[in-house]
Amino acid sequence: MPPEQAAGRCSRSCVSLRSDVYGLGAILYHLLTGRPPFQGESITDTLHQVLNNEPISPRLLNPSVPFDLQTIGLKALQKEPNHRYPTAMEFAAELARFLNEEPIHGRPVSHVERLWRWCRRKPALSTVLMVAIAAIATSAFFSLQARHAEERRLEERRQNAVDKALMTAWTGDLESTEEAIRQAELDGASLADGRMLRGLLAFHRGENDEAIRQLDHALKLSPQSITIRSMLARAHVNLGQLAVAESVIQPLGRYPMNTAEDHLFKGLLEEFWDPERALQTMDGAVRKRPTGFARLIRGQTRTSRAQDTGRINDVEAAVSDAVAARTLLPDSPVVLSVSLRAHLVAAGIYEENRMLEKSRMSWCQAADDLLHLQRYPNHHDAMMAQAWFVKEAGDDWSDLEKLNPGNEKLHNPLVTYFKILGLYRGGRFREALDALGDAVDNDSLGETVRGYVLVELPGGSELALKHFRQQWAADPSLLRGMYYQTMLRLMGRKEDAVIACRQLRQKTATSSAWRAAWYHRLLDYNCDFLSENELLRAAGDSKWNQCEAHYSIALTRLSVGDRVGACEHFRKAIAARVFDFVEHEWSRAFLARMNQDPNWPPWIPQK
Repeated sequence: MPPEQAAGRCSRSCVSLRSDVYGLGAILYHLLTGRPPFQGESITDTLHQVLNNEPISPRLLNPSVPFDLQTIGLKALQKEPNHRYPTAMEFAAELARFLNEEPIHGRPVSHVERLWRWCRRKPALSTVLMVAIAAIATSAFFSLQARHAEERRLEERRQNAVDKALMTAWTGDLESTEEAIRQAELDGASLADGRMLRGLLAFHRGENDEAIRQLDHALKLSPQSITIRSMLARAHVNLGQLAVAESVIQPLGRYPMNTAEDHLFKGLLEEFWDPERALQTMDGAVRKRPTGFARLIRGQTRTSRAQDTGRINDVEAAVSDAVAARTLLPDSPVVLSVSLRAHLVAAGIYEENRMLEKSRMSWCQAADDLLHLQRYPNHHDAMMAQAWFVKEAGDDWSDLEKLNPGNEKLHNPLVTYFKILGLYRGGRFREALDALGDAVDNDSLGETVRGYVLVELPGGSELALKHFRQQWAADPSLLRGMYYQTMLRLMGRKEDAVIACRQLRQKTATSSAWRAAWYHRLLDYNCDFLSENELLRAAGDSKWNQCEAHYSIALTRLSVGDRVGACEHFRKAIAARVFDFVEHEWSRAFLARMNQDPNWPPWIPQK
């Protein structure tokens, strides 16, 4: 009996050809399984099953029943008449298709459809169940949201602590950084984060060997970290270990940049190879996490880029980042230092482009940064920025000496270096030599300066030559060797300098580092393989290259007694306005010596 009759509420009009199909389906079911579709302990129980239950799938009772035949039988037994075959003829035709191994027209009832039909048969129970399910789902949703919110809160707390530690590590302040690292670890920073931060601290204290030790350990803990890998490579570059750096860099492309720090420190590394790409990578850091630290580092890189290009749009972008960093990180000596440098570069570029009012305003802002920096007498970034300002603001460098009192605690070689510059320009060579002491021992710039000072003393040429030979015996790298050979030129020993440069050229392999191509051209000039004009053409539009080229030409002219030519090229090196380059500083110092004494240097005969 079909369900529409078993319900007892149907008139004769409810019975149709589809009701007969139901009966045929029941017969087929019995033939396939050996039992009727529904069987209860009583007629009432059986009718209840007809109305409310689905028949057991024939294949569960008889696994040999073909799947298509089961589908035909169950379609004939559908509780809704409209879901059955419309006539016995259609039912027979479907069976014929099965016997002829043709595709049948029926389809099995899906789980969703079964559920829907069950809900229609039991509306009250299904409503209760749906409400319960909705309540459970809502509770689970809000619980999940709360958990995600808590995870985001903890991650934000960890990130803020790491940001603070990054900022303090960047300053090179040992005590503050250790405290910031401890706080970051309490707030969820990993062991790798802690090692990374200590490596960054050592890096900014000029302790590259210690930086490498810490970062190597961090990389073992987190081998896919782009931040750690980039820092480690940069430390190797600082030591001139370019081949090692490149082996560290090589896997970078395999790992995704997940954090703002990944973008930031990969960008800092890319400065050595591709400055334009470096800034694009840093843009990703600012978009991902526009913190004061991210704006600070990008501003620092943009300032260097502007100093090299001399372009107005580059320096205005640098100033924009410096202003944003100063707003987000007020009264930080590091931020004030970056801001002062950006405005000094801006003042020079505006002056070159005859934008005098903008140049004046940039000087005023640099002076305001200087005023605030004076609150940090014992901070090396503050002292360095003050030195830049003093050197750019005028030709009297006597104030550089005043930066030294706080250095007894800091032991910063750069502060010592600035003091020596002032002493040298004042003709106080013995004091300059005493100030050098061991503060810049084994530093290429410091040892070069020692040679510059020694040659000024009575019998200094022999002292300086002995010092050069000691340094050269240590088998210097390309960059160290390029510094050291300038001592020979200042002594008037051009031929010896050329021989040394040719030795350096033979053992120095070409590197893929960004400015290495330029340094090899500069080396070619110092080997007498390139003319002055060829070197200047190779320098191109780069202010950095121009400064270094004119300085090299000036020293070469000076070494053969051409004081007029030397003065001309020292002035051009200064005109490049690369005020934080060694070549700019010593061009001014040597030019000052020549202005004080037209016969300087007296140990080189005039041409």
